[in-house]
Amino acid sequence: MTEHNDGDTVDATRVSLIKSASTTILDLPPSCISFAPSEEDYFIIGTYFLEPEAGDDAATEQSRIGSLIVLHLAQNIPKIVQTVAVPYAVLDLRFSPHDPSSLAVATSIGVVSLFRFDPAHGPLVETVSLPAFEPRALVLSLAWDPSPSRPSTIATSLSDGRIVTLDVRNPSSSVKSTQAHSLEAWAVAYSSSSAPVALYSGGDDSAFCKQSNPLCPQRQTGGHGILGSSEIQDAVNDCKTHGAGVTAILSISRDITGEPDWVLTGSYDECVRLLSPHSRTRMRIQAESRLGGGVWQLKMLTIPESRTMSDTSFHVLASCMHAGTKVLEICRPPEKGWTIKVLAGFQEHESMNYASDARLISGGTGLKDFVFVSTSFYDKRLCVWNLRNALED
Repeated sequence: MTEHNDGDTVDATRVSLIKSASTTILDLPPSCISFAPSEEDYFIIGTYFLEPEAGDDAATEQSRIGSLIVLHLAQNIPKIVQTVAVPYAVLDLRFSPHDPSSLAVATSIGVVSLFRFDPAHGPLVETVSLPAFEPRALVLSLAWDPSPSRPSTIATSLSDGRIVTLDVRNPSSSVKSTQAHSLEAWAVAYSSSSAPVALYSGGDDSAFCKQSNPLCPQRQTGGHGILGSSEIQDAVNDCKTHGAGVTAILSISRDITGEPDWVLTGSYDECVRLLSPHSRTRMRIQAESRLGGGVWQLKMLTIPESRTMSDTSFHVLASCMHAGTKVLEICRPPEKGWTIKVLAGFQEHESMNYASDARLISGGTGLKDFVFVSTSFYDKRLCVWNLRNALED
């Protein structure tokens, strides 16, 4: 039997609220953020700025610009050490799980750019730009294939609804695509297990899709560009579970649930849902909770303290647009169903919270030992905070 938090709206009076340790105002609106996996005191912010319209010509398309900002964090104070201005808006950035110095960047001009980040040997530098898509197609999200046999494969989701895979080591090889969504494909993620790998995506059409045999790049015998759309093999296309666009997907390790292919999803309908496979067309809701704002991003914070099927829990950081940032506990007590609880919320942001991240300090063992960084878009705010005074001993 499963327990649901069906439709429950988060009551701010029952949630521990946190005060920031420091606040910084950036030059451009922040859209994505990530700590560097190999350099724990560094993190990178991607920015997105839509330039004002020039004159009254409605036919003139507005251009987007952005930047990659490298920051060093010491004693809860972030210091900007490098800013790389780029001729596009940055929509997502992901470090490779196979090479922690390799950073993939999703752009507003149909390009995936790769950067090298190794502060011990030099600044952030672009290594290759892959013009794989039409310039009008925005690359909305990225995911590296976790399989050791495919360390250079990246899946992308596009503004025209396509899911596209490409091999970043072989720019001359073709990429492969499928029209998974009828509207913007906001999110893409691989399953956490290395074999067999599934590929998930979520779109503005409220659809959650799963490819059990995800498309892999194949060598093209002549020319370059995208192959024609391919049939999705062994696919799930669930358009009924979510009440609005699917904006975030977090794969859950089998070590946590005891079962493969479980995911946590976020949606414009303000709900976060723990889902398990049910049929070829539907996912089963194991738990859900309404967070008070569109759930734009989900990031895992800790591994479960207990890996038994009878008592397990894990924690997730949720960026909830106008409702701020929330720390979630997802738990299954002995002989009970899964539940989703909001442990704490950070609400100093004065506009949309699209991007947040956290890292465990050296020697840390629990939630109180995480340092959090979160941003808000229009007010260009970057905040650093922790949970030391928010959680009860």
